[in-house]
Amino acid sequence: MATAASVVPAHVPATLVHDVDPFNLEGGGEDLFGAWGRVQRSTPDIYFSPYCGGFWVLNRARMIAEVVADHERFSSVGGVTIMAMPPDFTPFPPLMVDPPTHGYFRKPLSLALGPQSLQKLGVRAREIVTELIDRTYARGECEFMQEFALYVPVAILMSIFGLPFSDSERLIPLADKVNRSSDAAERGAAIAAIGAYAEEWINARRQDPGEDLASKFLRVMVGDRPISHEETVSMMTVLLIGGLDSVSHTMGAIMRFLAENPEHRRRLAEQPALIAEALDELLRRHSVAATARVVTRDMSFEGVEMKAGDRIFICPWLYGLDPEAWDDAMEVRMDRHPREIMSFGKGVHRCVGANLARLEIRTLLEEWLKRIPEFHITPGRKPVTMLGQTMATVSLPLSWPTS
Repeated sequence: MATAASVVPAHVPATLVHDVDPFNLEGGGEDLFGAWGRVQRSTPDIYFSPYCGGFWVLNRARMIAEVVADHERFSSVGGVTIMAMPPDFTPFPPLMVDPPTHGYFRKPLSLALGPQSLQKLGVRAREIVTELIDRTYARGECEFMQEFALYVPVAILMSIFGLPFSDSERLIPLADKVNRSSDAAERGAAIAAIGAYAEEWINARRQDPGEDLASKFLRVMVGDRPISHEETVSMMTVLLIGGLDSVSHTMGAIMRFLAENPEHRRRLAEQPALIAEALDELLRRHSVAATARVVTRDMSFEGVEMKAGDRIFICPWLYGLDPEAWDDAMEVRMDRHPREIMSFGKGVHRCVGANLARLEIRTLLEEWLKRIPEFHITPGRKPVTMLGQTMATVSLPLSWPTS
């Protein structure tokens, strides 16, 4: 459980303070979106949570879209988590660096994940998924998170960096602590451990460079100067933290939905071309990775007084569940075609790996539904979920007929 701040800032009206702990909501261990949906329906459009040092929460999609697109009023520098980073912390570029410097760090990532690379990575993702299905199909059941969701995107990420897949066993538990621990010390130790791992490989690539992404980081120019060692390590660290976690848990949320909703599952299995068209709707309803912003100056936002230094929790699931933005927001409509989703953010800080994430999820659905069109939650067992800044499916036992 997170620890509440002892003092609510003087500029925050008592009427806007609500006891909402993002690490501990009623029902969050069984139904992440149901738990947040109940909170959303019972709180104001904007309210203040006293946990983790205190932060604002936005319930309306239009507000979330405005904040994430405006880096001048709502900065990412030191602000991507609801818990403040230590004063001596080196910001993670490009995630925690605003324009114009942001572009120097983002460019190599954009090039590395461009169309040609995505085509090759898509082929590899399909090979991995089919291999995993071949390995488990005859058994008629699997623990989806361990055997698929925490394997496919992680294998792709490690290959991009030229890292041994076996190291993921060391890294995944650390990424889990970063994204879901409410203990600042535990979370800081996990970040430091991933950073130490990244530094090991940056030093190795400095001695023996290749064409992997870690080697390319070493060649980045930030304006007229070379990237620093600390920036290189931080850049690799943040990509490991995000890449080891968010796509896997998005897969888990979507596959649970399909396991529990046979009419949707069968429609996609019978019409595989619909998978690509329905992906945005599935992501709207099952976004799991949140971020945060820091208010850069005193202002009135939607009639609420905010001060420079205030934090705002940006939850894409609240964007997707907003009843003012979507009819029957909790319902999945395969033909809804959302005009915009917030799963990967918006503006200059839109997730650079968004296209790769979409490719991995689509590939999983296409190959799985081709081979296993009928599946369900294993009788006698239940999915287990966990709240956090990235919400997790901890366990997803699935079964299917083999004849």
